[in-house]
Amino acid sequence: MKILSKHTHLDSPGLLRHVAELQRDGQHAEPWRIVPERMETQPEEKFMLEPPSLRARLANPVFRQKIRDLPGLGAALAWLFALLKLPTMRRMYLEDRQRIQNMERELAALQQRVAAAETQDAHPAERFDANRLYAEFSRCFRGEDADVAGKQQPYVPMIEEVLAGRAAHAVVDIGCGRGVWLGLLAQRQIAGIGFDLNAEAVNAARAKGLDVRRENGIDWLARAPDASIDVITAFQVIEHLPPETLLAFVASAQRVLRPGGLLLCETPNPGNLRVGACNFYMDPTHQRPIPAPFAEFIARYSGFAETRILPMNPDPEAEWVAGENPLTERFNTLFYGARDYALLARK
Repeated sequence: MKILSKHTHLDSPGLLRHVAELQRDGQHAEPWRIVPERMETQPEEKFMLEPPSLRARLANPVFRQKIRDLPGLGAALAWLFALLKLPTMRRMYLEDRQRIQNMERELAALQQRVAAAETQDAHPAERFDANRLYAEFSRCFRGEDADVAGKQQPYVPMIEEVLAGRAAHAVVDIGCGRGVWLGLLAQRQIAGIGFDLNAEAVNAARAKGLDVRRENGIDWLARAPDASIDVITAFQVIEHLPPETLLAFVASAQRVLRPGGLLLCETPNPGNLRVGACNFYMDPTHQRPIPAPFAEFIARYSGFAETRILPMNPDPEAEWVAGENPLTERFNTLFYGARDYALLARK
């Protein structure tokens, strides 16, 4: 059987003569069939045609009519057009192969990063312990238990006043830490429940025999029944809360307190310029300073009947600037005055 090769040109006389020969030989049943085996063994250029010549011939209506009159030529032309597309198909293949190679490189890099992360997770001792870190931070900048107890002692009489005359009482401390405040209350036969998320702090409080739970106290408060608690305290907590959480906490406290109950929140005082401009940011978990007027506004907005602000923990007077004139007093208040304040809100 004859096949089409690179020596066969697609001008109309040559094409017609070749078809006539095929018809005389009785091979018109499968005209110009290209044998796949020959394609695999012959160089690609043997099957390349001249696109301009073919397009020019096919544009001639007389030539197209002659083509249509030839039996079985449509199938042969389909093969010819497929051959014409070989360069484009090869270019597309190379482009696809390049894209696949790029994807394989990206996948290999991603697998390396995942393996590195898994290796890091396999050595937890090499990573810092956040609970222990913050417990040590608290001791360093807040003080030892005796130092903290000295700062919180003035609040004990206030709690006793609220609980006076009540047959039973319930006290909840949110963010209880090492349990110093609960320990002070226990010394006065006032039992309380503490909540904290720091495992080191919870373990230290439990070692003192205190009822402390490793749980989010604000979430627990949101589930507590109405009018079921007498006192809610939160020392150095509200400055850690986003605004929406702070609002939810104060609203929950107002709801769950019994009539006459007390919410006591101590927080750094940004009215002290050294605190507001520097010391507040010593703790990386702080959200933002809370000015005292804003804290009081939130309590009243949430429905508390009585509110007041109590300045606490000024610097020792020995560190104050000497002098009794108004300017010196103002300076000392702004730079050495109360480092904390307490929000006292009664229902």
